[in-house]
Amino acid sequence: MPTSTVLPAQGSKTDTILDYIPLSTKLLRDVGDATNVPYLKVIAGVSVMIAETIQTVKNNKQDCIKMTERAYELVCAIINVFSESEAELSPSMVRNIVQFTDTLQKLLSYVRIQAEGSIFERIRKHTEISRLLADCKEGLRSAMDNFGITSQISTSATLAQIQLEENLRHQEVMAFLESKTVKFELNTNSVWSTSTLLSLLPQEPQIFYGRDSELKQVVTALQGPDDARVPILGQGGIGKTSLALAALHHPDIVDKYTQRYFIACDSSGSVEELHSAMAMSLGIQNVRKLERAIVEFFEGKTHANNVLLVLDNFETPWEGQSRLKTEEFLSVLCGVKRLSIIITMRGTERPSGPRWTRPFLPPLQPLSFEAAKSIFVEISDEPEDSPNIAEIIQLTDSLPLAVKLLAQLASFEGSGAVLRRWKEEKDYLYTDGDDKTNNLDISIGLSLSSHRIRTQKGAKELLTAISLLPIGISDFSLKQVGMPIDGVLKCKSVLCSTALAYVDSSGKLKALTPVREYMLKVHPPTLELYDPLCRHFYEFINILYTSRGNPPKGLIQQVNSNLGNVISLLRFATLESEGDIRRETLHCVIGLALVDHFTGFETGSILALIKMDIGDLEKDEWGGWYWYALSQSRLVSYNGAIHRENLWNAVRVFEAVGHKRGIVQAYHAIALYGDTFFDDGTVGSRIDSMACVKKSIQAAEESQNPRFKATAYFALAQVWYYSGKLREALRSVQEAKEFAKVSGTLILENQCLVQEGNIYLAFGKFPRCLAMLKQATENYTALGIEDTSPVTMHKDHLLAAAYYSSQNMMNL
Repeated sequence: MPTSTVLPAQGSKTDTILDYIPLSTKLLRDVGDATNVPYLKVIAGVSVMIAETIQTVKNNKQDCIKMTERAYELVCAIINVFSESEAELSPSMVRNIVQFTDTLQKLLSYVRIQAEGSIFERIRKHTEISRLLADCKEGLRSAMDNFGITSQISTSATLAQIQLEENLRHQEVMAFLESKTVKFELNTNSVWSTSTLLSLLPQEPQIFYGRDSELKQVVTALQGPDDARVPILGQGGIGKTSLALAALHHPDIVDKYTQRYFIACDSSGSVEELHSAMAMSLGIQNVRKLERAIVEFFEGKTHANNVLLVLDNFETPWEGQSRLKTEEFLSVLCGVKRLSIIITMRGTERPSGPRWTRPFLPPLQPLSFEAAKSIFVEISDEPEDSPNIAEIIQLTDSLPLAVKLLAQLASFEGSGAVLRRWKEEKDYLYTDGDDKTNNLDISIGLSLSSHRIRTQKGAKELLTAISLLPIGISDFSLKQVGMPIDGVLKCKSVLCSTALAYVDSSGKLKALTPVREYMLKVHPPTLELYDPLCRHFYEFINILYTSRGNPPKGLIQQVNSNLGNVISLLRFATLESEGDIRRETLHCVIGLALVDHFTGFETGSILALIKMDIGDLEKDEWGGWYWYALSQSRLVSYNGAIHRENLWNAVRVFEAVGHKRGIVQAYHAIALYGDTFFDDGTVGSRIDSMACVKKSIQAAEESQNPRFKATAYFALAQVWYYSGKLREALRSVQEAKEFAKVSGTLILENQCLVQEGNIYLAFGKFPRCLAMLKQATENYTALGIEDTSPVTMHKDHLLAAAYYSSQNMMNL
């Protein structure tokens, strides 16, 4: 860990502050590059713009300088947080960073107004500017409280000391972060592949006996001249995933397939959720037609390579709400040339549709006695001639997972003790199902009643908790969640020692699917255990939902890396609620639906689960947001009539409860999609759109919120623009831009700048168009928005068009 600390400058002189802001922001930007933590590069970019702008401030200069000093101290504090903390951040710390980023954008807006705004504009917008100043001061004060204690900033160093130590401190911080970088990166994706340095395939099984013939058949199929389509079937705990991983890591397969992907499907309860999970895993974002995008992704990968895809636990989406659609999607994937596919599925039935490779691999059977004995002896270290081994294996029916669980017990209890407990406890431990399933359940039950589990208070409760988390949970999060479990890391060690849980390649604690299902059936979570998990994981959705504009990629990745756990918790809450779903769950479902264009997760199936509670929801604004979110769902958004009905339902609720933001946004959506709702697409539909915009503006004016006003006037500008009335559009977008400035929302200001540039381009006023787009480019760069984002691509196209048009005019 670095021995030095990033120190803020003494004093409040403008020149010294400006000298050292670039040094600290460079370090912060490097930390952001190294860790992929959201908003760090945005903080660095906006801080630099503040430092550049403050030199030209003409009015209220002392306020600007004092606030800039506070901002500089906070940048130093954030650097210290990352040089002193673990490789993960709690949701509360991420929220603090998001809030500080919002404050910095407001500070930049305020400084720009004091540097650039005319006296007339300052007088006209006096109320909004005063509110902006108050927001800046309150935001900085709150950030000082949030970060000051955590970072323990020393204020005794001089600027000369900072300058002398800058390079050394930079090297120390970056060297310290190198050891953390892998953990950050591995936690950003739920896919494992060999096509990227950011993730790794799951490890090859280390103890693997008795599947030589099955492995040979799978490898032979994958090496054949045709693309392979191999289903691995069998009951739970039979070793399907182990066989798939053994094939995935086989030397001949590694040689043939330059890119290999492993995607877990056990948290996808429908084909839409499967689309979303695959898209998130493959890094596909901001697209509406996910199925097409996934197919195109693999088509691109197979252009010059052989690609192997493993879909593990495929029975979850297949047995979900839309078996036919799941089979159709699988068939489409199987149509991609040079893409071979392995699926693992519980049961003995293969999905219809794909042309499976022949000869079919039979459903996996229990291991031979010799193979089961080899596994037992290697894990338990019992003598091979122990008289108890044969009877234990017979009781397990040579089911691999059952053998491994009892071998792990025997490693510290002895085989004789395990055998005695089986005979004494089996009647108590039996659950519903066939005999082999019962034997697996008994094996799990015996592990839970072992001396280690019984004497380690909280171990069983921890296993129940991670049974709700298919993506797993890190040590850092285990300590942060706040479950009523003493010595949670010791409990983790006990669970791993009994093979009831394991740590995956990204360092997360997980349980196998049969163990998770057993725990949720036999030992379901109590409210005291469930609540802290919900609060922790729901917070990721709340942060993304409340973040403004276009969130950085790091935040989306952090949310996506936890999304499987969030969906599992939501699904458990809605299905087990017996019609009484708690409001925090309802809010999280709606919040998740409102950000699905960022996460890529299709929330229609989740929203359907809470429709029964809509009457209670409509008592406040959440009912309106439910209808609004439903209108944006990919499952209904292509149906204009349903889309319109949902938006009008949203308006009805928002107006009933007086929720101005909702009214503005719902009318905005109706206005901008007016042509979609009217079959003829004539002027009549535009008149209706204009009526909706006026409703939006009315609500915004009543709210006195400049951000709402900017949104409403921007919609008005778009309606005028698409009606061909450019002068009216220009006036409206300029009004929207001024409100966006005083709201401190850079992304909204940028949208106005791009639209204003577009209008100037239509007028043929190329220098003004270029000026608007240049400012937008600077803002986008500060916000760290990648060139591949749709809004930035639109801006770049306008910039190119304006440039070439101006060149043509010069040549006339």
